[in-house]
Amino acid sequence: MPDAGVTLVEILVVLSIMAVLAGITALALPAVNRRATLRQEAELLATRLDIAVEHSLVSGRSSALDWNVDGYQFVERTRDGWLEHSNSNLANWHGIPGTLGLNEPSGVTGGRVYLLSDMSLPEGKLTMLELTSGDTRLLIRFDGASAQVISE
Repeated sequence: MPDAGVTLVEILVVLSIMAVLAGITALALPAVNRRATLRQEAELLATRLDIAVEHSLVSGRSSALDWNVDGYQFVERTRDGWLEHSNSNLANWHGIPGTLGLNEPSGVTGGRVYLLSDMSLPEGKLTMLELTSGDTRLLIRFDGASAQVISE
């Protein structure tokens, strides 16, 4: 009478196939999450730029965005020089998630963007920053008065 059970080899083969399929699925999902995170981070930076501009307009004090490839924070011009921004939501360092990078389209990986209290552009120069994740990128365009996220 033949045995109606399943052998250990058959169980291991099925488990191996399931592990490979789970791995493929896990690798495919983060790409969607990275795009969503990229969009959220770009919108957050644009919104924070807008808030800082409004604050500068109301207070009469210029602000600046200090940034590098890993993140950013805002500072404010006072009689004592450039100090931590008075709005704690802007003053705290905001780290960019590890899979993303912040830079200028020209490749510059850090600097300061001035937000003047009269909403003019420093040196008449439009600011463009880009957030990247792999081969996907979003541009943040700042014209001195407002920031917009631009898809490419």
